Amino acid sequence: MNIFSITIPMFSVKHHGGTRIIIQLANSLVEKGHKVTIIVPKDKYNPIYPVNKKVIIKFVSRVGNNNIFYIKTLIEFIFKIPKSDFILANFFPTLYSSFLAEKMGKGKTIYFVQDSEEVFFTGSGFINWFFRFIVKFSVKMSSVIIVTTHYGAKKIKNFGGKKNIKIINIGLPDGVFFQEKKSNFKFPFNKNYKPILYFPRIQKVKRIEDFLKSLEIIIKKRLTFELWLVSKEIESLSYFKHFKSKIKIKILTPKNDEELRKIYSSAYLLVNSSWVEGFCLPVLEAMACGTPSVITDSKGPKEYAINNYNCLIVPPKNPELLAQAIEKMLIDEKLRNKLAANALRTAEKFKFSNFAEEFENFLINLK
Repeated sequence: MNIFSITIPMFSVKHHGGTRIIIQLANSLVEKGHKVTIIVPKDKYNPIYPVNKKVIIKFVSRVGNNNIFYIKTLIEFIFKIPKSDFILANFFPTLYSSFLAEKMGKGKTIYFVQDSEEVFFTGSGFINWFFRFIVKFSVKMSSVIIVTTHYGAKKIKNFGGKKNIKIINIGLPDGVFFQEKKSNFKFPFNKNYKPILYFPRIQKVKRIEDFLKSLEIIIKKRLTFELWLVSKEIESLSYFKHFKSKIKIKILTPKNDEELRKIYSSAYLLVNSSWVEGFCLPVLEAMACGTPSVITDSKGPKEYAINNYNCLIVPPKNPELLAQAIEKMLIDEKLRNKLAANALRTAEKFKFSNFAEEFENFLINLK
């Protein structure tokens, strides 16, 4: 058998879409007989996603919230990484630890890019410019890069990374996200107050401000709806305080995928207002639960999102058009049901098992 070992240095194993994919991939690989080691700071290991007992977890020192400790962690990674066939870097800082470990003969570095990492540094000033430069320089250094979308591959080529770039679409785990029967709804919606589902994030590119402006517009239209916010970020939720006197708002904090599935299934539509996204799993998860979306053209989701077929897509940075699309979905139930039916068909094509198998075969061929 073509068995390999792979080590994954990670700054954090907590609640995050990218983390979820890494954990699921690790679980899949160990079930196939491969050896997987995850290295993480002690205080950043708090997974809400189940980690297979066969996955080896190694710890480095606590990070805290001091940047100096992050640098210390990157150095510790270099020496903590065991000799492996592959070292999987999934964030540009860990790429440099992986490269140095590779120079020490510890394995071949693979750069797995799930997001547009340069957009984390959109502000002005030297520091943001410097980190944008480092992100772009990182892809130039990498000889093997795995991305999840064609947009990601195109962007990396524009940065100068023109070596071995492999596109592998991620997908949804079997039996996790599906359309619940109405009798099982934990959060049934009242047709007079159709729930709009939104995941508020304070990152600049998520453009919570654009969504707030679109809310103001549709509230003035006197449309009857309620707003469901899924978030544990207190700061992001504070943006919606002044709306409490105008519309019904529910704050939801699902403890597991089952609760999240029921929320998706009960919502009338999902809204995403980002300027840039990677693959954007929440939109696909909602599709699998029969809930269509109104999204901005944030590039990555167009891997599966088709305007007026399984969702409505509007240009980013335009709250007026976002509001128009939300209004259209709220008042045209026939359109909403058509998009929902096609969304279900679309989601069936994107399975995590296919992603994991293609990822595994790619590494086997590199070995």
